[in-house]
Amino acid sequence: MIWSLEELVEMAPSAWCTELSAAGLVAFGTDGAGTSFCLRRDGTPTVLAWYPIDGEARAVAASLADFWTTWTVGGGVVT
Repeated sequence: MIWSLEELVEMAPSAWCTELSAAGLVAFGTDGAGTSFCLRRDGTPTVLAWYPIDGEARAVAASLADFWTTWTVGGGVVT
């Protein structure tokens, strides 16, 4: 689920935002199972998936455009 701007603002105070912020990440959606999709605040184009149990982020797409196309058209699996 890709969040609307309104949802992004509503999510900002939640606990996971502190962890993401400390890691230099901004979340913009979730897979519905607790994994957040993020971008780096430094402007790096790679889309990352934040795994809260591991406390780490892993690359899932080279850019937001690649992520968007695959996630919205391809059914969610990004390689």
